[in-house]
Amino acid sequence: MNLERGKPLPPGIAKRFDERSLRYLPRYDGYEWRRVGPDAILVDAANEIIYQVIRDVLY
Repeated sequence: MNLERGKPLPPGIAKRFDERSLRYLPRYDGYEWRRVGPDAILVDAANEIIYQVIRDVLY
């Protein structure tokens, strides 16, 4: 999967974190955390552009 900063998040592959998991992630206005397999992805909420990819943090 080609998840890179500055590229759009491909439609249909990401899931939202549940509220319990979101407690442990930093919050940034205008951005949302998404989950793609074992990776945490921070995306711009307005246009779904990837801002940060944290690989292999989920299992």
